[in-house]
Amino acid sequence: GAVLGDARATLKRDVLLVRSTVAADDRPDPSLAEAVELLGLHLPEDYLAKLADAGVRTLGELGRAPEELGAPDGASEDVLRLRAAAGLRTLTSELALTGELLDQGYGSLAAVARAPRAQFADRMRKRLDEDGARALHSGARAQSAFLANVIAGERAERTRLAERNGEALQFSASEGACACEDCRSAVSPA
Repeated sequence: GAVLGDARATLKRDVLLVRSTVAADDRPDPSLAEAVELLGLHLPEDYLAKLADAGVRTLGELGRAPEELGAPDGASEDVLRLRAAAGLRTLTSELALTGELLDQGYGSLAAVARAPRAQFADRMRKRLDEDGARALHSGARAQSAFLANVIAGERAERTRLAERNGEALQFSASEGACACEDCRSAVSPA
């Protein structure tokens, strides 16, 4: 796998796994019950039981859970919203702010990073002043750029190994690049 700083990217069955050591912060990891209540979600009991059986009790644990456990095929809107909240945890651990991000249509780190800064600040003005919106938006852009670099490193490593073995590789457009102007740019790492 590719390495960038202490991050490691590994491709397993067409899924790129990115692992990075991050210093723990003092913020508590909200329980799923807290997240469900604060976000006003109604989740199926069998889904909650499945998570509990797998030892998933917090939003952070849900974010690290396999996709088929966290957001199975045919999942309800509320299940998908909970999974999105878990994904946004890298940006903020404040559940009320996460709820507002989701309400404003920012269901992922990439969605926040792609948004024009002024539009993001305007949509988030109920919860954040201009400086807070700028900081959150900048954090999302920085995290997205980091992930794009990790993906580019993994692609380069796969290409290098394939060339060594006399193979040709083709990457699909969905493999790490979105359709935004930055990703289409000739200097984009994606």
